[in-house]
Amino acid sequence: MMTKEWFTAKELQGLGGLPKAANSISRKATLEEWKKRQRKGVKGVAYEYHISSLPVEVQKTLVDDVDSKIRHSDGDKKIDVDSRLISALSLLTPEEQSTAVEIVRVAGIVGLMPTIVSKQTALEALGVTKQQLHTLEVLQALPHDVLKEILARYEGPKQGGPVAPEQEPHKSRKKAG
Repeated sequence: MMTKEWFTAKELQGLGGLPKAANSISRKATLEEWKKRQRKGVKGVAYEYHISSLPVEVQKTLVDDVDSKIRHSDGDKKIDVDSRLISALSLLTPEEQSTAVEIVRVAGIVGLMPTIVSKQTALEALGVTKQQLHTLEVLQALPHDVLKEILARYEGPKQGGPVAPEQEPHKSRKKAG
């Protein structure tokens, strides 16, 4: 969408079949009664012309020019990202470059995260304490049936989610006699 609506004769020179001289454009604008406004802050009298009163070919050229600049701007962003990636890769050894490219190819940029951020840093960012991590590791090391039995004790009958058991698991075992 175009945001600029007013153009000087100098900006319109040679566009869409208009003359290449600014004074010739001003003459044409007067003859065809283009919508105009006086420019402020310039010596003498200078006008800007509204896009809606310009010939259709000129309007089309101006819109195409703006679209081209937008596409070029997006392309510049892509080139900037590309150059930053190339620059970052150039700092690595050939072996590291190969590894990084393969990781990105297979797992995307997320695949690089474990190599950029340590496991401990990621867990700390998520608010996982060392005690919680240790508990998880102990539970993961248990046989499946034992783990299932322990977790069953923490499920509430009505709530459907984990809750504290009525009795600690180690105290609920029957003593041999």
